[in-house]
Amino acid sequence: MSIYLARHGQTDWNLEFRIQGRSDIPLNRTGEMQAAELYANLVKDGAGIAKIYSSTLSRAYKTASIVGEKYGVPVIKIPGLEEVDFGLFEGHTWDEVYAEYTRIHSDWSLDKFRRKDHGGESYVDMLKRFLAAFEQIKEESEDVLGAGRDILIVAHFSSIMSLLTIREGLDFRDSYKYVGPGNAEPVKFEIDELDFLLSKGLSQGEESV
Repeated sequence: MSIYLARHGQTDWNLEFRIQGRSDIPLNRTGEMQAAELYANLVKDGAGIAKIYSSTLSRAYKTASIVGEKYGVPVIKIPGLEEVDFGLFEGHTWDEVYAEYTRIHSDWSLDKFRRKDHGGESYVDMLKRFLAAFEQIKEESEDVLGAGRDILIVAHFSSIMSLLTIREGLDFRDSYKYVGPGNAEPVKFEIDELDFLLSKGLSQGEESV
């Protein structure tokens, strides 16, 4: 029994390197095809998906729904799985952020795990709500997990990147370069491992810089 986390499929803002955050941007045609590829990759890995959860944002829900149709499994939206709120940065490309919010970005980049100079969320904030959502998922899925089946959670770049950063012991300042998940790319976790990583991340978030 495993938890598969997957980032949503491609959107037009992904193509433009535009920061989406909590903005509700739909999948494009490529994103829909990537969702079908996600299903194929899960099958190839032998995933016995019996439950599918999704962020409430449409790009994640559509990705999950395409996979769910093929598995014959309904998708459950759950609050808490959404992308980080990037505040002032949302809707801009990173180049625009560097130019228009130079000082704010510079300060945030020193410790974006904890800081929220942009007026949005820190990565710690995001992990707190992700943990609450995961606890709800486990509670609702005791029968599925007890039967040895697997769960798919379709979420976003920042949550999956954060968990991989913690797992690999990388520096949050530049870990996105090394462990950033591709669109509709599944990442497999064991339940105890995911519990441990979330707990470790939140503990690190409480430490002084």
